[in-house]
Amino acid sequence: MEGVQFPGPEQLTLFERFVKGLRIPYWLACLLLAVIPGYASSNFGESLFSLVLWTLLAFYMFYIIRYMRTKVVEAESEIAPLCPQGEETFHKAFSRLPKSKPQLVLWLTIGLISIFYFSRLFRFSTYLDTALTIASISSFAVAWGTVFWVYTSSIYGLHSLGKQPLKLKAYSEDTMLGVGPLGYLSLHLAVIYLSAIALGAVATSLYADLFTITSLLAFVIIGGAFFFLPLTSVHRLMLSARLRERSLLRNQFNQLVARPEDKVSASAETTLTDLHVLLSDLKGLIALEIVERKALSMPTWPFDSRVLGQLTLMIVSTIATIIAQIILLAINI
Repeated sequence: MEGVQFPGPEQLTLFERFVKGLRIPYWLACLLLAVIPGYASSNFGESLFSLVLWTLLAFYMFYIIRYMRTKVVEAESEIAPLCPQGEETFHKAFSRLPKSKPQLVLWLTIGLISIFYFSRLFRFSTYLDTALTIASISSFAVAWGTVFWVYTSSIYGLHSLGKQPLKLKAYSEDTMLGVGPLGYLSLHLAVIYLSAIALGAVATSLYADLFTITSLLAFVIIGGAFFFLPLTSVHRLMLSARLRERSLLRNQFNQLVARPEDKVSASAETTLTDLHVLLSDLKGLIALEIVERKALSMPTWPFDSRVLGQLTLMIVSTIATIIAQIILLAINI
């Protein structure tokens, strides 16, 4: 439908709207909101280290909500020119990001499940401690629910863009055909998302339990799988572009090979013009060979191998922390 305006990633999430209403700097609001879950959660570890760790985790999750969304906004200037209808296509792809209903559903789902499960840990002498613990779990439900939604909706937006007939750049202009920003945005979001899980794994290692370990592992698997979701569609586009480039070069090669027989004189004497034509065609063949070699080296993924290594290291580190939790749990059992 023409003329339809889609809400883009510029629109704030529910949590950001709440913070905006406080009329204080975003980082300060995140810090103040992190103190309550940090203090309440420290009751499980009963140490200053636990308080600092949980406060840091809460602050980090609150803060990266805006950070991830703004990264998507910043990428618009590089990605929108590739889209069939420019900004409209970009906004349509990310129109899910600011939606309120999915965020509320995630908040309630994560909060209720967590409160129900961790109610066995509410062994406090006062109602205040119990209220603080419930507030802590609710705060983490809001933080993690929003982080999870921003990450998954952003990745799905990139996946939607990858299925569009993007205006790819020429290989001579950009070796990544212009889709590098899609790959690097996907990577950046995945690293931020997984770093939150890694920090959460360190914090919960103070009292590992089966529910926490299973949840962390599930979120790691989901995050890793979502990282590759938009890249598969972009990979197909880049692969098709490489095949087209090779086909074009092959046609040019065949034309050059056929030309000397038509242009060289059939007489016994070879003229200077004939030699010039032969040398020109030979030069063209050499140039085509060089270009074809470059075409064979055209990447079919919107990032280099080092990028994949960085993400793999992040996933392995997170899983290693979770495995350490499993070992601790087994020892306690």
